[in-house]
Amino acid sequence: MDELKQAAIELGWILSVPALAACVLWGANELYYRSFGRHKARAILTTGLVGTPIHELAHAITAMVFGMKVTEVVFFRPDPVSQTLGYVNYRYNPTNIVHRIGMVFTGLAPLLFGAYLVYILFALAEVPNLHTFFLLTDYRSLSGGDALTAVGEWGVALFASLNTWQAIMAALLAVMIGAHSTPSKADLKGCLRGAAAVLAVLLAYWSVMKMLPSQPELLIGKSIEVLNHVSTAILQLALISSLFALLLSAAGFALSKVIWRRGGNLPMEEEKSGNPLELSKMG
Repeated sequence: MDELKQAAIELGWILSVPALAACVLWGANELYYRSFGRHKARAILTTGLVGTPIHELAHAITAMVFGMKVTEVVFFRPDPVSQTLGYVNYRYNPTNIVHRIGMVFTGLAPLLFGAYLVYILFALAEVPNLHTFFLLTDYRSLSGGDALTAVGEWGVALFASLNTWQAIMAALLAVMIGAHSTPSKADLKGCLRGAAAVLAVLLAYWSVMKMLPSQPELLIGKSIEVLNHVSTAILQLALISSLFALLLSAAGFALSKVIWRRGGNLPMEEEKSGNPLELSKMG
């Protein structure tokens, strides 16, 4: 029983790494969209032209891989009523363990697809990936000075590489993909339906690996290595969104200073009561 408990604790720490990266990406995207101010809805629509079809395609492909029947795919159709940009409908058997596991991966698919699509785009355009400078291993790897130094060096190398049209296009696509890679509320609800099955399978696998007389350390090490690579790819999306948000905020601040100096006063804006309509990034 102690071995099982220890295995569960270790597994929890390992799974917290990609979860941490996903949370950082969510926060970075919120910062990115807030930097547009009252133009936020327009920014969501613009980035959604690229990000939403990739988001929905990731859902559809993953659902089919796990044997679920996709009944409808809408790659991009903004709907102010439902506040969606696109969606995928699929059927599953709640008693089928493969389908329940598949629901988790289908819900998280845009996050994984987006992270590695950007990774591939950067490699093709000869833009440096974060993995060359830093690898996210746990929460402590973000708290040290070495992490900040590595991220700073990557940021400098990233901007220095934007000297070709291929690199600039890769960076712009990365922003548009990353902005729509986070799972929507509907995606997370789908994940919850199969979360217990996935955790049970992972715990069983990890427990067997830990309790075997001759521990297959190589297999365990490779599993952790893959998760760390995935986590770093997700973190890269978050940092890209953060960098562009800071640039937009700085540009907006500089523009407001120019307007202030030329006109003496900033233009007044009429404010209406009620909540403005915002399109959610949903799949």
